[in-house]
Amino acid sequence: MKIGIDTRVLSWNMTGPWRYLRNLLDHIGEIDHRNEYFLFVNKDQADSITVPSNFRKTILRSFFDGSRLLTKLNSGVSSKVLESYLKGQALDPILGNLLLPVLLRHDRINVFHSPFNVLPLIKACPSVVTIHDLAFEIYPDEFSLQARLFHKTFTPIAARTADIIIVPSTCVKNNIVEFYDVSQAKIRVIYEAADKIFKPMNRKESKVKIVQKYGIEDDFILFIGFARLRRNVSQLLEAFSMLKKQHDLRHKLVIVGRYDPVNTNYPKLIRELHMENEVIHFARVADEDMPLLYNAAEIFVYPSSYEGFGLPLVEAMACGTPIVASNAPPMPEIVGNAGLFVNPFDINQMAQTIHLVLTDEHLRLGLRDKSLERAHSFSWKKTAEKTLEGYREAQRS
Repeated sequence: MKIGIDTRVLSWNMTGPWRYLRNLLDHIGEIDHRNEYFLFVNKDQADSITVPSNFRKTILRSFFDGSRLLTKLNSGVSSKVLESYLKGQALDPILGNLLLPVLLRHDRINVFHSPFNVLPLIKACPSVVTIHDLAFEIYPDEFSLQARLFHKTFTPIAARTADIIIVPSTCVKNNIVEFYDVSQAKIRVIYEAADKIFKPMNRKESKVKIVQKYGIEDDFILFIGFARLRRNVSQLLEAFSMLKKQHDLRHKLVIVGRYDPVNTNYPKLIRELHMENEVIHFARVADEDMPLLYNAAEIFVYPSSYEGFGLPLVEAMACGTPIVASNAPPMPEIVGNAGLFVNPFDINQMAQTIHLVLTDEHLRLGLRDKSLERAHSFSWKKTAEKTLEGYREAQRS
């Protein structure tokens, strides 16, 4: 079987789709030496992607500079990420709808996989699309008008024309059925996983390294993620402030990830709560240091109202970090019995649940053991195996 994969999203560095495709390709390369893979790459990617012998690369050239369009599509994203995204998925209508189908026909591709929500309008062969979430449908205010128009136009088309749809959770599967009236029969729930660097480490040693690298000397509560409105960081800040006042909490709150400058003003809220010395914010932490943060943290809190999967949850579990998460889908689906769940809009409940975990060592150790056990349910090898089955199903269709 000849399998074509659009890999331009690999230029979208350090994002969820980038991590997804990078790990998927690595593990498919390890387990499948029979099928032929045709990777459609940007010119800038051609030399940087190392592939096995049954993989070949085809360079896709863009016909126009879409930098201005992309800047409008997502004004809340940094220029560096925008540039990476432009080089990656690009979403060039000429490239995607004319050149790519021609190349698929020329190479006699049996199945084409798009790893990020869209497919060429001209169908050249059976197709698989990965739809990571429908946040633009459920939380449209987080997206610019142009971004909403784009996603609302092309994602439903991809969902309806694809032979197989891959989603990272039952939550997204239900979203697609609800919004686009797509048959459940062609949707495959294939979980993602944490990178292999996320693992349990000695907590004391991790804390020493965190002090040395980031100067965090106190015990701390951890949140990781792009602080969008639906991630409910404002509620977390208010719950943390309540804990400080009611229980004289010694912990700091560490937030890793950029603030959404369009829909949120967390720095202002931190000042209003007089928490400038209690909240530590890093826009980004090096990948190799992320396991140290998870292992050094007393507890990981993730009060998001909506996710496609929630990769930080799996990373926390792989490190054995106790979790308090939102009770909104898909968090309970992913975490299972390895965490405690709260209404993300009930600040008092969130505060008291965090306090319970921080003060009950038996509970905390139990959650650690359950997290490590639950983490075994997720592996990129399983993701690759199930994705290969999706390719076979698409070809049979």
